[in-house]
Amino acid sequence: LDEQVSARTPFNTGVLILKSSPETLMLLDEILQIGRQLRRVNGHSWLPRLTGLWDQDAFADYINFRGKDRFVLLPHGELQTFVRRGQPWPSLDSIFALHFTGLSDLEPLQRVELVR
Repeated sequence: LDEQVSARTPFNTGVLILKSSPETLMLLDEILQIGRQLRRVNGHSWLPRLTGLWDQDAFADYINFRGKDRFVLLPHGELQTFVRRGQPWPSLDSIFALHFTGLSDLEPLQRVELVR
């Protein structure tokens, strides 16, 4: 998982690498159950499966109750990095994934032009 230093979410779930095991299935089941429960985060009500940061909020709740010893967090930029409009592109030599952010207000063709 990509480390994210934030009081709300301890990591970014944009890229997940999961081990195939019964323990992983139980973890995912718990995350999905958390996603169905109304939560209060920073004074706001969230239903993680529909609002907020979705899976990141559900994983954050899981970690608050269970701890993060079952996860490996990599420094930001090692597994993925963010690409934002108006900022220079990162070096692509060692990055596994690019996470495009801040593009929701663009039309699909404008998004394609950005990555060309």
